[in-house]
Amino acid sequence: MTFLARFSGFTLISACGWLLDFTVMGTLVQLGLTVFWANICGAFCGVTFVYVVAGLRVFEKSRPQSHATLLSFYWVWHACAITASSALIGWGSTHLIEIVPTTALRPETFAGLGAKLVMTPLAIIGNFLFMRFLLEPKKYRDQSR
Repeated sequence: MTFLARFSGFTLISACGWLLDFTVMGTLVQLGLTVFWANICGAFCGVTFVYVVAGLRVFEKSRPQSHATLLSFYWVWHACAITASSALIGWGSTHLIEIVPTTALRPETFAGLGAKLVMTPLAIIGNFLFMRFLLEPKKYRDQSR
């Protein structure tokens, strides 16, 4: 499978994971949880979905470790990445809340989801590169030369 085909497949799977993430986050903020914590909960649901599906469909696992072990490494990576992005999304939502239109959603929900939209492209690219490095280290090294 070519790089472009794999990235396209990964992006499609990530879109499904992102919808799960977005729905969980929006629901939790709407129920009163802060944007920061709601994003952490939603993001872990989304990235776990992406790892399971993309790990089986897009990437060719070439490490001897089990998927459970690699998922643990993936979660550690995302514990750092999601905490940082949640802080940025929380910060961004405090600035977006001033321009939020009146909707059925709480202003915090609308602003938090808007800030999340801004971070999404960076998150997808970072996730693809890390999964590729995690699951296909030899291929990653060979194509980097």
